[in-house]
Amino acid sequence: MGRILVVILGLGAVCAALYMFLNQGATKVGQERPAQALENVRVKAKDIESDAQRRADDALKKSDLAR
Repeated sequence: MGRILVVILGLGAVCAALYMFLNQGATKVGQERPAQALENVRVKAKDIESDAQRRADDALKKSDLAR
């Protein structure tokens, strides 16, 4: 009788932890406001574009030096 009670309580604890992880964990991670998320994308895109432009300028300078 005691073993069955321990198993039932253990399963209940595991189910409760899983429920909390799946429902509350996802809302905290992805709860950014859409405007803030879009701003993060814009900033990252600007960083990528400036890095690509810098690399293109460096490549152009190297090719001019080779001539």
